[in-house]
Amino acid sequence: MNANMKEIRYRLRETYKILMVVVILSITGLVIEFIFAYMYSSMILYTDVVHWIVDTALEIISLIMFFIISKIYRKFDWSIFILEYIISIFVILVVFSFYLLSLMEYLSVYSTSIMEPSTTNAYLAIVTAIGGIITIATFYIEKKAYKRLKIEILKIDSTHAVIDIIVSIIASIGIVLTALTKNLIIELAVVLFVFFVALQTLLNLVKDILKPLLGFESHLHLKIELVSRLNRIVSDKVVLGNVELKKIGSIYIAKVEIYLDPRITIGEAHKLRETVNIICREVSELIYHVDVVFYPKKRYRKVKKFEKQYPRKY
Repeated sequence: MNANMKEIRYRLRETYKILMVVVILSITGLVIEFIFAYMYSSMILYTDVVHWIVDTALEIISLIMFFIISKIYRKFDWSIFILEYIISIFVILVVFSFYLLSLMEYLSVYSTSIMEPSTTNAYLAIVTAIGGIITIATFYIEKKAYKRLKIEILKIDSTHAVIDIIVSIIASIGIVLTALTKNLIIELAVVLFVFFVALQTLLNLVKDILKPLLGFESHLHLKIELVSRLNRIVSDKVVLGNVELKKIGSIYIAKVEIYLDPRITIGEAHKLRETVNIICREVSELIYHVDVVFYPKKRYRKVKKFEKQYPRKY
């Protein structure tokens, strides 16, 4: 096996281990906040719990994806990710629906009568502060891992962790101010802020799953660059066919069709497969899996002849 491919697979396996730690930390933070939100019925904590649920779901998705990617080196079943995302979105939407009912009731009471804020204990800020400490730990773990492994998803997740730290700080300050002043407007402002952060994350998740399902290009410029680089392998024996690039979450999955001269050896084909893998990852570190499919050149000529007889209509 090529040394570069061994290194790539090692980095993928190590990233999977890092994401496992991140998921455990995230679930810990979620459970802690949920327990205190349930005990004290604080709307700020309930909203932050929803935010934790969305982030934890995304981290679990990344964990499963890296487990699959680190184990599969040939044919890739795209439907696995599609099914995983649909299930995740369904679960998150169910959680959001129950939360929205509570939020609407909360806003309805606020608009029709004068009431006390649901957050009356300033010490609950310790709970969100603990969540912030867990997020800071996640940030440093992923940042350190990125320096060692150079896997872009770790950089993306650590950047998102900074946003979560800011949310944690604002939620903590909001809890203290609401409890001390008994001001419902402060609580409402914090609740809406945390809610819209969680909502934006959910909408990005939905957008990522709808694009491949509807056939939209996730990153047209990246695909153009990839095709341009792959054209370097074209020769008398090798013809580049269709190139697909699909995005799921923060990563890309590539499928490259190559038409070969039937006289080419198995060793040459294997070397060509590894070259394609290396080129894809040189174009972007976010291309974590490359499905290289070989066809005989005779089939390529038949495909081109068919396209001439029956051109595509746009």
